[in-house]
Amino acid sequence: MISYSEFQQEDTIRGTVEGFTNNCGLITLDILLINKKQLTITTKVDEAVELERYVKVNDGSAIDFKGTATYRIGSKFEMDLIGFELNHFDVIPFQSLEEWVDIFVQHGPSGWLEHKDPYAILRSERDSD
Repeated sequence: MISYSEFQQEDTIRGTVEGFTNNCGLITLDILLINKKQLTITTKVDEAVELERYVKVNDGSAIDFKGTATYRIGSKFEMDLIGFELNHFDVIPFQSLEEWVDIFVQHGPSGWLEHKDPYAILRSERDSD
């Protein structure tokens, strides 16, 4: 049962699979989030079988885990992720900084610097209704 200080929402968290456990049909995954926090999540067998090949694969790929997150709100309104039920995932292949910059440059100039005062445009867009 969820108390008044907890809530659930659909969310996406990013990390890597560090461990995999199948205990009587209950599949749990140990996830290392990109902020270095550990989280254990539950999932369906289909997703777990697919994710099993990413366990401890240190190729630099991250995974976007999509599902239902449960958060707890603390006394100073800080939020802690306390649970996550996986519904789907997307693997994000590793890309070096050099590769990322090359792809970014291939998309061509953004036009941002063509404006006399680009920050004025940003402020007007941000402050508009």
